[in-house]
Amino acid sequence: MKNVKELLSPYMDRWIWKNSELVPLGGGGKREKKHETCQCQVIKYNHSSIPPWLFSPLPVADLFLTQYRKSSTPSHIYKHLFNELTHKFNSPTLCFTDGSKFHKISGHAFLVGSSCHSYRHRNSASIFTTELQAIHHCLQHILSSVPPPGSNPFLIISDSLSSLISIRKPSLTHPLISHIHLLLQACKAFSIPLTFVRSPSHTGITGNEQVDQAAKQAVHLRTLHKS
Repeated sequence: MKNVKELLSPYMDRWIWKNSELVPLGGGGKREKKHETCQCQVIKYNHSSIPPWLFSPLPVADLFLTQYRKSSTPSHIYKHLFNELTHKFNSPTLCFTDGSKFHKISGHAFLVGSSCHSYRHRNSASIFTTELQAIHHCLQHILSSVPPPGSNPFLIISDSLSSLISIRKPSLTHPLISHIHLLLQACKAFSIPLTFVRSPSHTGITGNEQVDQAAKQAVHLRTLHKS
């Protein structure tokens, strides 16, 4: 069985792996830029001959719950609608993701089944980036133990409508979106069925509330997650 890096190698011309981290690269030749607080290195690297926006099919995002306004929809109705939505799938594995920011400190968390993981993010990250990072990290977790063919589908549930819409627009150049597309290609190659679902926050859905608390607690972690 190929690992994720081997599987993604045809698409990874524009990325390198460094100390288990994915580093986006641009053109322009070798140069080093040094600063008192950080060091970075830009290396000339060829772009992929297969641009992300040509990957197909585009990820499926179920936005059914978005049509119900939180101001006029009680929590028990949201729970009922959410249960109806998930029952359309064959015993899915529910994966909840969330990002959080407190003052200038940010964190993210994801929940796969009953396993919850939370991480501190860099302070300069926006809430949009932390939401994408949670989805990205969740996909990595799913691929780390590749389910056998024919496995039950995964539902990746996020309260970030902007993130799900952005993932559906592969022409966007955000590095995390580009890498999410690569991970989705790996899921497709491994025949892992998955669907994105938008679930509004603070509506009493158990997994949503759990991952929301985990993301809020992540901002108090001392160790930053490197990605």
